[in-house]
Amino acid sequence: MNHFFEGFILGLGTIIFIGPVFFLLLSISLEKGTVAGLLVAFGIIVSDIVYVFIVYFGINSILNISEIKFFLSLFGGLLLILLGLRYILQPLNFSNLENKFQSFDLLACFTKGFLINFINPFVFLVWLGILSSVKEKEISIRGIQLYLTGVILGIFTLDILKAILSKQLKLFLTPKRFSWLFRLAGISLISFGFYFLYLLI
Repeated sequence: MNHFFEGFILGLGTIIFIGPVFFLLLSISLEKGTVAGLLVAFGIIVSDIVYVFIVYFGINSILNISEIKFFLSLFGGLLLILLGLRYILQPLNFSNLENKFQSFDLLACFTKGFLINFINPFVFLVWLGILSSVKEKEISIRGIQLYLTGVILGIFTLDILKAILSKQLKLFLTPKRFSWLFRLAGISLISFGFYFLYLLI
């Protein structure tokens, strides 16, 4: 199980990366509650699992890294800019946030988590690096599978904690601070979006 714990520690180490997924998870957890945040986290981890399969089976075949990165940067940049504008321009009712969560939001929260993570070209490159490095190690196929499982569970654990702890953060927020936090999240998402588009130049 050593390979599993090595992967799990690496997954926990991704806490140092503050990207668009972090702001999305935080803002939705604050806006709609912990359940919505957990659904976003689930969407994020499912997209990671999809990436593992894509990179694992494509790294030695016809995987065109430059072409994939181009389309991820293009669609990812545009989507992040639109989502960021939504957080800046659309007013929110601070006093009644969690009541906004409805059953039809289930798929929407999951989809947002999946898409924001999946269209991030850096997530693709990170998994490409992880898969490339682990394949160079002299370990068995079973060891590789345990390692990758550990990484995924480490990331998922972090996202669950973010969703749960965001509710505690709400206790310290005033309506004015909450408004500024959402604007900060929107500005951050827009900045990441323009940076993704800059990668196309």
